Amino acid sequence: MTTQKKAILAVYVISFVLLFAGLTGTTIAYIINSYVPAGYSPGAIQQLMSMPAIFGLVTSFVIGPVAIKINKKYLTMLCAVMVFLYFVIFAAVGSNGPFPLLLAATAFGGIAQGSAMTLMSSMIGEFAGPAKSANYVAIGLAIMNAGGALVALAGGAIAVGNGGAAWPQAYYLGVLVIPALIIFGILMPKKPDDADAVPAAGPAEGTPPPPPAGGKLPVRNVIIGILAVFSSICICGFLFYISVYIVNEFKLGTSVEAGIANSIFTITGVVTGFTYGIWAKLFRKFLIVVSFGLVTLALFCMMTFTSTLLGAYLGALLMSFGFNMMNPFIMGFIIRITPARLVPVGISCLMAGANMGMFAAIYVLDFLSGLLGGGLGNVLLVATAGMAICTAAAWFVYQEPKAGHSTAA
Repeated sequence: MTTQKKAILAVYVISFVLLFAGLTGTTIAYIINSYVPAGYSPGAIQQLMSMPAIFGLVTSFVIGPVAIKINKKYLTMLCAVMVFLYFVIFAAVGSNGPFPLLLAATAFGGIAQGSAMTLMSSMIGEFAGPAKSANYVAIGLAIMNAGGALVALAGGAIAVGNGGAAWPQAYYLGVLVIPALIIFGILMPKKPDDADAVPAAGPAEGTPPPPPAGGKLPVRNVIIGILAVFSSICICGFLFYISVYIVNEFKLGTSVEAGIANSIFTITGVVTGFTYGIWAKLFRKFLIVVSFGLVTLALFCMMTFTSTLLGAYLGALLMSFGFNMMNPFIMGFIIRITPARLVPVGISCLMAGANMGMFAAIYVLDFLSGLLGGGLGNVLLVATAGMAICTAAAWFVYQEPKAGHSTAA
């Protein structure tokens, strides 16, 4: 097996476990039931869901520069250890231990959340080269999502035992991190072999010049990060509001129907990741605009079809399709335009922007929709209009650089 193939396989193995911490989204109701009798409010307990985003936001800013100094293999192994410690603490503290320890554990989950995608994409770019990186990244993201979905499914089945009191046992699934960590440590090379080096190449419609080996971070990376802030805010019109949309606002069903919508989003994302190469060949240079456009259409469907579940389910399908084509394209684009040494910083700019947008989404959407009279309908209107603007901007931001043109700061 070549060094490149071993590296890609190792990345896929470790990617499977890096989003395991999302299990808490499945068990949070049972955790609330355990700690409310001890005097904690549901709002305080729900910080277990919000705190990782804060730590992830900070980590997403720093992981890129750190990855220049420290080998990404070791940083990824540390990321997996963080996931394992998160599970160990939740399993050990259980339903009767000190709640502050669970809050402390969110730091481990947040660090993993904020660094996983940057490290995974950077390693793929380093070993696979710019031409193939987007397709490999898409598969890696699909494996990440599949791992998170499967552990949530298995963990939910365990947690429901004894009327929900068995939720700490769901965190025993963290033991799966250990074999993944061992396999990754054995397979993953520290750096590519010269024989496996892949020359930079553009997409099928043209061949832009390869990025310089040295140089500065392109200004385009910063612009991509800024666009990620605004597009993430709009995307959260689905991610943060789909349950409220179905259960409270339009009374289309219960948490069961909301779960189906989330399942559609997850399953479609996994399928899209594994078939990314097909869509990249089909849409070619228009792929990024199609991706942004599908997200816009998803929000429009939710805003328009509110009397049945059609809007929610069609929105989940289109949102996932667009979202999971968008991310690998952007990762591959960053790898193509950024000097190899600075790729982790370029991806870090993207992830920092995305996390910042997710952190600010509720405040921004609620404020802007309030100017129109409030309500979820206006939240979706703001998100749809904003995403339409982001779609137009994406066409210009993601134009391939021409030969002889420098985008470096």
